[in-house]
Amino acid sequence: MAIDTLRRFNSTTATTMPKGATGDREGSPVAGDQRYNTTLNLMEYYNGSAWKVVDTPPTVSSVSPSNFDAVNDVITVTGTGFATGAAVTCVGTNGALFSCTTTYVSATSVTFVPSSTLVANAGANDKYSVRVTTATGLVSADLSQALDFAPAPTFTTAAGSIGIIHDIDRGVAEFTVAATSADTNDTLAYTVTAGSLPTNMSMSTAGVITGTPPQESAGASTTSTFTVTCTATGETTTKTNTRQFTITVKGLIEEVFNYSANAMQSWTPPADLTQATFEMWGAGGAAYTNAGGGTGTGGAGGYVKSTINILEAERGQAWKLIVPGGGGLWDAGYGGGGGAANGGGGGGGATFVLSPTINLSAEPFTAATVGGVGNWVPTSEFIGKTMATHVVLIAGGGGGSYWYVHTNKHAGMGGGLTGGAGETGSAGGTQSAGGAASGTNTTAGSKFRGGFLNGVAGSGGSGGAGGGYYGGGVGHTASANESGGGGSSFIGFADGSTSTALSANGSYGTYTDSTTRTNGTRTYKNSEARRTAETGRVPYGTGGTYYNATPRSSTGNIDIGHGALQNGSDHGGLGMISIRY
Repeated sequence: MAIDTLRRFNSTTATTMPKGATGDREGSPVAGDQRYNTTLNLMEYYNGSAWKVVDTPPTVSSVSPSNFDAVNDVITVTGTGFATGAAVTCVGTNGALFSCTTTYVSATSVTFVPSSTLVANAGANDKYSVRVTTATGLVSADLSQALDFAPAPTFTTAAGSIGIIHDIDRGVAEFTVAATSADTNDTLAYTVTAGSLPTNMSMSTAGVITGTPPQESAGASTTSTFTVTCTATGETTTKTNTRQFTITVKGLIEEVFNYSANAMQSWTPPADLTQATFEMWGAGGAAYTNAGGGTGTGGAGGYVKSTINILEAERGQAWKLIVPGGGGLWDAGYGGGGGAANGGGGGGGATFVLSPTINLSAEPFTAATVGGVGNWVPTSEFIGKTMATHVVLIAGGGGGSYWYVHTNKHAGMGGGLTGGAGETGSAGGTQSAGGAASGTNTTAGSKFRGGFLNGVAGSGGSGGAGGGYYGGGVGHTASANESGGGGSSFIGFADGSTSTALSANGSYGTYTDSTTRTNGTRTYKNSEARRTAETGRVPYGTGGTYYNATPRSSTGNIDIGHGALQNGSDHGGLGMISIRY
């Protein structure tokens, strides 16, 4: 039947169209076909390749809440034209699309939860626009930048103790409380909102804690507990998180090391200690009794004091300490003292502080007998270690007294940048060489070892030299015995140098410096390297708070660091180290 292709509808009443479910669609439609879809309850037409519904796109008017911080947050979208099967898409500022699990509520409301991908990429795509797509493919206009990623900050500093302030670090120690935000646009600020910091300390908005707390009594401590609130401020929102911390302020701690055996001792600093003050005395030289009065006093040990830094790799690790023995009757003191000739006094050993990174494979000194006299010989491994990096401080030892021939002549004093000369002529060690040898059967001082004699008998005997950075010199003839020279001390080099020696700036080889010098990675602060006056046997620093006269020499007569008494027939005084922080 022919149908007029030009049909006009002039009535205002409805026209009945073909209708049916989606499954009832004609098998071979042509472009322009129209029908009412009873499944969708919408008119549809065929465009030549697919059926298209005739409908109004949905609209999005608001989202609530307008921020999220996790994948389980539920966001409500309000608008119009929603239906079963509607899906929410979040659109990043860079155009990235993130599909979200959506739940249909009503024609004006759907809810969704942010996807894990959305959360993971939020920092680069925030803020998000929101759109809704119907099951029929109609897409709303975007609600522009309506959703803000606003996570609560996450502390990266563990709760509990954030550190100990040792007495030496008061005014120096600082701590940082840190947090992060998954939103790179957030600004973080920190405040103390409960409890209190140690007295006179404060925290900046960047989370840095500084100040100088009051000094605690020696051996005492005070712990402060406080809560920090971190606020993350975003483009439209703020989020907070809190965490509780403690800081402990400790009073002065002193650890003392005395001679106990011919071997290294260990000192392990706390894992958070950044510096410590070392005060140390080298060992004294010996003297031998002579009824005719022909002896002198043994040389006093040197004195060294400095506050040095403790590198991160050195904290909580075993430092090595060489606390020396005093010179003996002929025999050298442990720590590099030199042996004497018949009747002479042995030189006192030097005191050493060694970094834990020195990694020696054996003891640094080995015992040796030369002409029947005991000596202490530094190993080649020890001699080859790096000064300041491995060998941190040295207090030189005093020389040993001669026996017979001369009267009332002292041995060389240990310490200072240059060890003292024996009054009969043997030179002290310097910052670059040992004291020279003169006469017969003598060997000059060298690095870490005092000059020595071979123990030859004669009409009297000469004294051995003190050990040190460089040991003192010796001299000997049958008719002119000499006292040994003192060993030099080591207290770092010039700023930034590993080879340029310091120069004395006071009497008796004294070097003092109230500033901070840097030698590679090692710093020396408030440094002193001293030796006592040439005519004395009492070391420098015995009147100080931390000097302790005991334990005395082997017969109990000579105090720490002292040279032996004239005609005292005694060993020199032992060495000592005081470490304070």
